[in-house]
Amino acid sequence: MDVSEFKGSTTVDWQNVISGNSDFRTCKPTVSNANTNWHVYQLVRKPGSLVWKVDGVTTCTQTKAVPTTPMFMIINTALGGRGGGTIKSSTLPQTMLVDYVRLTQ
Repeated sequence: MDVSEFKGSTTVDWQNVISGNSDFRTCKPTVSNANTNWHVYQLVRKPGSLVWKVDGVTTCTQTKAVPTTPMFMIINTALGGRGGGTIKSSTLPQTMLVDYVRLTQ
């Protein structure tokens, strides 16, 4: 589960689930530049639904093919590959600053 993922842009936040039974199109809300602004990213998982929020505002909702098995939460900056595109040396080195991660059940 990508709570937040940035692929080649610091203003487009990819939110999705990668699962064998996932029938989900990625939501890609725009945020103010994550390089220079702090944001609060949230994923609320309930039976039958997943809701993503950025700074308290709902940005994506999934109610179809919601995984029922345990999943990994991921916060990352993608580099290269199918979704990450070609790695440009001008974007290196990469840094990710995380203030906190909270998981509640």
